[in-house]
Formats: sequence, C-alpha cells, structure tokens
Amino acid sequence: MISTEVYAVGRMTGAQLWAVVGDPWRLPEWTDADAVRAVDPEPVEVGTAIATVEGGAARTWRVTTEARWLREMSATTDAGELALGYRVVRDPLGCRLILAAGLEPGAGRGRRSLLRSLRARVVDAPMLRSHLDRWSGAALRAADPDG
Repeated sequence: MISTEVYAVGRMTGAQLWAVVGDPWRLPEWTDADAVRAVDPEPVEVGTAIATVEGGAARTWRVTTEARWLREMSATTDAGELALGYRVVRDPLGCRLILAAGLEPGAGRGRRSLLRSLRARVVDAPMLRSHLDRWSGAALRAADPDG
C-alpha cells in the first residue's frame, strides 16, 4: 500500500470549509473531477455511490466512512484501489483540512505485479501527493469567505 497525507490551514470556520469539501456536488471546485454525475442517496452516508467524470473517464466512489466533518471513500482506478479521506478540524488559525490517500496497486502475477508495484512507488505515489497538495489549496480558496 502506498499512502500519503497532507494538510492545509485556512482562516475560515470549519463549517465554511465543510460546506465545500463535504458537498459532493462541489468536488469539481477543488479536485480534478470535471463533473459529478450522480450522488445516491442524499444525504451522503456509508455506502453512498458518488459518480465523477475526470478527463472523460467515469469513476464511481463508494463512501466507506461518514461522520461530522469526515469522509472516506474508495474507487477502482487503472493504478489499483484508491482510498481517499478528508477531515476538517479546528486549528488556532481557523481550521485545518487533512487529506489522506492510499493506493493498493492492481493485482498481477510475476513480472506484471513487480512492474505495477514499481510504478506505484516511482510514479503514482509522487503524483498522488501532488494531487492532494493542489486539492488542499483549491479547497481553501473555494471556501475563503473573502474570495
């Protein structure tokens, strides 16, 4: 499993930040999703499917944890099983957004398995970290009451 975690601090309230990151219809404002196709059911709860489109490719996320200011979900990607979690917590400067992700490279045998594992460590892990860094900043900008 490849995992990474980032956080960013903003001068807004936790409620203001959760209004952005907690609303699945707003995923395109702060992630690489181009669109959200469906959320079923609403409100979001464990087991909810959230369908997104990114670069023309559809992906279905399953919510695995849902609590106050916390959501974890997972999806199958070309690179393997991707788990994504995000939490909003209080911070002395306002609030903190914590993003965490784990990638379990796709299964395979022999050489194929070795190549997937190597790719996950050399290519996918740094790319995942870069995505989380970009998303955390975008989420804070989207939630900034001062625009």
